[in-house]
Amino acid sequence: MTKLILPFPRSWLWVETETWADAPFGADRFVIAPSALGAVSSLSQALCRRTFLRLGAQDDSLVTSLQRAVEVGLAGILLEGPCHGADIQKVDVLLSAAEAMAGQPVGDTSIVALAGDHPQSVPVPGDLTGKSSRLIGIAGPGHGMRAAMSLPSLDAEPIRQARGLTVLSAVAAGVAALAAPEAGLTEAGFESACEKDRADGFAGKLVVTTAEAAIANRIFGAQGAGGR
Repeated sequence: MTKLILPFPRSWLWVETETWADAPFGADRFVIAPSALGAVSSLSQALCRRTFLRLGAQDDSLVTSLQRAVEVGLAGILLEGPCHGADIQKVDVLLSAAEAMAGQPVGDTSIVALAGDHPQSVPVPGDLTGKSSRLIGIAGPGHGMRAAMSLPSLDAEPIRQARGLTVLSAVAAGVAALAAPEAGLTEAGFESACEKDRADGFAGKLVVTTAEAAIANRIFGAQGAGGR
């Protein structure tokens, strides 16, 4: 059984290492790289519980990074790169071991899978269903797929198809669909993108600036920074 997070966080701010310690608090959730883990120890527990660590399922430092994320009390892990059901199950097991070692409740750390942003792991409805009770969201596709397939834009047909599959897979798994970030848009363009995401069935969006976070918060509903 998967976790049902209501209301689902609307904006997920992709935070760069050098700005992490001074990150404004306008986003519902923050997504950091392993290189930013060193700054986490100086943050409040409340902020840690709004922060996800982005990792690849095949990263050499996966076990160490997961252990550190659990030790500092991060809310969860965002799996990027090719990400299949077996990868989610693998991370689930590793998180359970890390939580047990840290004396924390097993199952406390959530997972979001950026499965839809890579042509090798675009989910088909049912692929990720029942793989982990930690799974709260499936994200993508975006610039990762565009670059991997040398597509001209995010409006290309393969990306439109992958968007639909991502939403359907999230529905089948009983979790939320999270839209990938978009770069180089004007404020009006980003607002339109968020409105399209919401109309297509996405519940929130990965963003790269606090200005985008404010727009996503408004478009995806006045629901506050809910969830875990």
